[in-house]
Amino acid sequence: MHQRNQETIDWYEEDQGDEAGMPGSLPGLPLSWPRLLWCFASTAFALTWIVESVGTIDPERGFVTYSVFAGHIWILLLVMGICTLILRLARPLKGLAYVLSGSAAVFILITHRF
Repeated sequence: MHQRNQETIDWYEEDQGDEAGMPGSLPGLPLSWPRLLWCFASTAFALTWIVESVGTIDPERGFVTYSVFAGHIWILLLVMGICTLILRLARPLKGLAYVLSGSAAVFILITHRF
């Protein structure tokens, strides 16, 4: 069995990732930074949706408002799934995929009645 000598320069060159020298990459930022920003944006969207949904709970009306809250959370999961689907299908459009998915999420958030 052939083992590589870890003291040679070839071993270090093989360990370098594909990020070095990629066209369109920003120096100092990993290639996954748009995904990280998208993760933060979707978390903020979900928290905004949940805060608006919690505002509809009225303990005086009883169990009905908790059922409505559960419905709002279910709709949130559906909206997140729809936005993810739009993002995956529009992936060849690069930056436009984020715009389409984000605008769909904002439109649904604004038009949804809490």
